[in-house]
Amino acid sequence: MKTEMKRILNETNKERFLQLTNAYLEKLQKANEVEFLNYFLTYYFLGEERIEMWAHCHRKNAGINTNMAIESFNNLLKTNKLKRKVKVTIEKLLDTIEDLVDIKMWQRILNIERPNANNYQDRIIIKSHRKAEAMKTDVNVFEKEEGKFYVKRRQFL
Repeated sequence: MKTEMKRILNETNKERFLQLTNAYLEKLQKANEVEFLNYFLTYYFLGEERIEMWAHCHRKNAGINTNMAIESFNNLLKTNKLKRKVKVTIEKLLDTIEDLVDIKMWQRILNIERPNANNYQDRIIIKSHRKAEAMKTDVNVFEKEEGKFYVKRRQFL
């Protein structure tokens, strides 16, 4: 069930999305999964606007998938900060969210200021910066005519 739901969710072609969805709904009906089928139709297929909110085929040109970030943050909040407590007061929840956002903000600032050279992209950037710092030429760009530029290099020894 999970793999079929993932396939439907990640489908980028609208026609294929409809085919997969119809086949899945028929499969649920044949398996007599009435309760889940009703839930699925009520909360995910209530109308075209609702489908556009979660189906990837309607968001493929957006360039982002915020669900992953939100779900990850939600999981971190529930498991690490709230310790899976069911009953939490709103004040405690807001304080915990504020603390978590503060921690994440500082982690982001530190990662920007001191990039971690352990990943490939950071190693490439650091290597390029070192090459640029080691260059012994100074380049001046002048505008000769409107919209046309030329480069003058000055050598330092």
